[in-house]
Amino acid sequence: MPADSNPKAGIDLSENVILTIRVEQKNLGEEFVSETITSARLAEKNNKIFLTYHETDGEGGTIRSLIRAGNDQVEIIRHGAEESRMILAAGKRTVEMRMTPAGPMRIEAVTKEYNMLCRADTVRIDVLYDLFLDGDFISLCRAQITAVPDKTAYGR
Repeated sequence: MPADSNPKAGIDLSENVILTIRVEQKNLGEEFVSETITSARLAEKNNKIFLTYHETDGEGGTIRSLIRAGNDQVEIIRHGAEESRMILAAGKRTVEMRMTPAGPMRIEAVTKEYNMLCRADTVRIDVLYDLFLDGDFISLCRAQITAVPDKTAYGR
């Protein structure tokens, strides 16, 4: 990892963090923005960053989520009420088959840019990718994942 991307350079890598996931989607002049802010646990192993957190779906079911990020890709895995696994890697097309109420759907991502920075008190991942559903272009997406220490966590 480059010196400014060393996971050990800033955040204590076994701590509670505030995780922000912001996704901007653009399609045919329309823009949709979603943002999730939640508490998470951050760890490092084998030069990869791991962020674990829990979400709830619209019906009260629990989703256990994992973000695994390295120098060249980020993987977002969700288990529980919703199951999915998305990999975003610069210059690559990745495919996921996802079960939906309408049946199985093929979700493809073509990642144009990927950057991960680990600095004092911040881990930041930026990804730019095209999203396709069953072969049809859906949107251009810009995702930003940020983790900062949770100063309100017990023991701080």
